[in-house]
Amino acid sequence: MDIRYKQIFFDFDSTISKKEGIDVLSDIQGIDDVGKITQKGMEGQIDLKESYLKRTSKLSFPPSHMKIVSDVYIANLYPDVRETVNILKFFEKEVIVVSGGFYEAIEPV
Repeated sequence: MDIRYKQIFFDFDSTISKKEGIDVLSDIQGIDDVGKITQKGMEGQIDLKESYLKRTSKLSFPPSHMKIVSDVYIANLYPDVRETVNILKFFEKEVIVVSGGFYEAIEPV
């Protein structure tokens, strides 16, 4: 069976960049338990909605911090991610990047 996908989706955090933006933001703001909440969500100990709500309620999102997150993303791109995207585009695939909401931080990438 020949299945041809026209669109390829990537989750930005931990797929395109090695860093979880929400954890970087919590490090900048000195909030210790956000990474633990992220880990619980990734391990299935709490559901995605609960994880997201708990983490975002502890943080603020000033533009200066989002710029730092963007710089960290860029510095931590997975090797060959740009080449992978270019190859997919060469094969006429639409590459779509999804994120939990840090548009200001991922747009420069």
